[in-house]
Amino acid sequence: MMIYMYKEPILFLPGPVNPPYNVNKMLSLPMIGHRTEEFHEIFADIINMLKKIFMTSKSEIFLLTSSGTGAVESAIINCFSSREKVLIPIYGEFSRRASNIMKKHGIKAIELNIPIGRGPETELIKKEIRKKRDIKGIFIVYNDTSPGVFVRNLPEIADIARNENILIVIDAVSILGGSKLFMDKWGIDVVAAATQKCLATPPGISMIAVSKDAWDIIEKKNVKSLYFDLKEYKKFSLRNETPFTPAINILFSLRESLKNILDIGLNNWIMMHKLRARILYTFFEMAGFKPFVKKKFRSDTVLSFSTPKEISPIKFKEELRNRFNIHIALGMGELKNKIIRIGNMGYIPFNNLASLILASSIIFKRYGIKIDIDEILDKDMVLK
Repeated sequence: MMIYMYKEPILFLPGPVNPPYNVNKMLSLPMIGHRTEEFHEIFADIINMLKKIFMTSKSEIFLLTSSGTGAVESAIINCFSSREKVLIPIYGEFSRRASNIMKKHGIKAIELNIPIGRGPETELIKKEIRKKRDIKGIFIVYNDTSPGVFVRNLPEIADIARNENILIVIDAVSILGGSKLFMDKWGIDVVAAATQKCLATPPGISMIAVSKDAWDIIEKKNVKSLYFDLKEYKKFSLRNETPFTPAINILFSLRESLKNILDIGLNNWIMMHKLRARILYTFFEMAGFKPFVKKKFRSDTVLSFSTPKEISPIKFKEELRNRFNIHIALGMGELKNKIIRIGNMGYIPFNNLASLILASSIIFKRYGIKIDIDEILDKDMVLK
């Protein structure tokens, strides 16, 4: 029997997410031209608010109509040229994807393979950089959604890059807004991000923040791309425009979502992610699920678990979808069908969180697993 607790699907995916009503409503606004004064005002509002999210006053921010991968590719090809060496630790499918982008453009990706379920240790990064003195930069996926590795030691890695006078480029697609990223304070050169994750906006827009030091390098590069050449975006940003037609309706929604986040307060928005993660980790561990990633590198925005032997990851995912219209994800690459992944990004009202917990508890009961809900929602963990 199909049981739907809500007419609309409840997404606990590693993206996209369920945007709040007022953000989705912006998609239906009448279309405007992208060379008009009205658009200029929206563009300027978004850039000013994004600077607060990136925690930068010095960097320039460019808006691309693309997925997060588009922003990552643009960041890579604008910062590095063919045959230049870039150190890239590999600990998930998205760090591997960034390496593949480099290889397609003739950039020499110096891969540092990390054991699955762990992230890059600071001393290992330092050793590798000093071993190869001609490295031009380091690329870090701040939060690799498969398998759910969060690089908490990013500030330390950024210090190493700064001391060695090399660029540090960050993929923050699945973490910007979900955890702190002090671009200026930590000395990050370039950050790529996107709308459809912790910023709680529909997919379609990505953004790149570029420090002054990075820009001094970028403006001298001969980028073999028309659409992703940031020098073109710089020219048009001077008049609050993009060089190519943007996804205007997504920009309406992004402005509304950024207002939501800043009205709540960025620190409070981030804390909501942390509190939900605590509840979900506690709940699933009580049911015998084992966090796949070592605690030191465990993500708060994408939680990955090995299931108990009696529960198939595929069947658990399917039962949540078919019986309750709740959507989670499986692993990717070498972890395909071996783990489950639960997205914890953006705007997740408490009733959606409760629905996931209740629906999972109903499924667990069939396997003889009983959960004491009171133990999960104690006074320190209830979201207000």
